[in-house]
Amino acid sequence: MAAARLWMIVLLLVLTGYSSKAERGEVITEKSRISFSGSSNIHTFEGRIPNFKGFLYGDSKDFRSVNYMQIEFDVLSFSTGNTARDENMRKMFAVKEQPDITFRATNILIAHDRAFADVTGKLTIKNVTRRIVFTAYL
Repeated sequence: MAAARLWMIVLLLVLTGYSSKAERGEVITEKSRISFSGSSNIHTFEGRIPNFKGFLYGDSKDFRSVNYMQIEFDVLSFSTGNTARDENMRKMFAVKEQPDITFRATNILIAHDRAFADVTGKLTIKNVTRRIVFTAYL
């Protein structure tokens, strides 16, 4: 299979409670969803990443302003609904050597209506880091 290009398209974050002193929020993975789309020389596809963990820091109790966010994805959990394609993706991502992908946000602009946020950050896959930009639907 030709190397697929993956683009994060949806990132839904729901935060747990936290104390007023600690401005850290954990991603509630049971209520959150991370999806992706990709393409090869043959076709395009969509998938999801059910196993991930993450946290963020914000300026206020309701996280209207977010200073930092980090998400770690379990590559073994990537699913497109096609077993052969999923196995090829795991080989491409060298899951045995690098089982996780990490995203660290460098800029998060939350819309006034809190419906979405524009997110810029660094995505690290197999020890290679690239800048990406995407929209997170909250």
